[in-house]
Amino acid sequence: RPRQHVLDFDVAEVACSWQITSCYYLTHKGDIYYSGTDDNSGDNIDEPGERPRILRTLAMERALSKSSRITKVCCGSHFTLALTSDGRVYSWGDGSQGCLGHGSFSDEKEPRQCVALFEKNPITQISTGSSHSVFLSTDNNVYTCGEGSDGRLGLGDTDSRSIPTKVDLEIGAILSISC
Repeated sequence: RPRQHVLDFDVAEVACSWQITSCYYLTHKGDIYYSGTDDNSGDNIDEPGERPRILRTLAMERALSKSSRITKVCCGSHFTLALTSDGRVYSWGDGSQGCLGHGSFSDEKEPRQCVALFEKNPITQISTGSSHSVFLSTDNNVYTCGEGSDGRLGLGDTDSRSIPTKVDLEIGAILSISC
């Protein structure tokens, strides 16, 4: 049943996942808090009186970086993506479909940077389907990874990919991506 959370921080964005019953709160400072069943540990923190918890890994990253903060968070069925202001992407959760973009089909309990993406070009937008991810880079290229059934990755086949792969598009500027 729905529960009300009294938050002592300003929320810029909320992302929810129906499969892992989690809710992620992105603050204006660039921190991410979570409530519900955390896909990192399986802890259910949605008990009365419990407050959303901060994702310490990303909070420490923000504190060390000082020039970058999280600007976007989105959830797939069993995984989560976060985008930083300097174009880096972090992912965690169920990686069995390759949707995390780390080059494997393994789960990640903690947020981990998608290094293969940042080496190409900084990312400006992220989006998630149930078991795939889409990324838009500063040079107007779209990259996808994850479950490829029904051609959902846009790569001309139904193969799953664990590394973000460029989608060949012959169109003008891409303003927005969405799954």
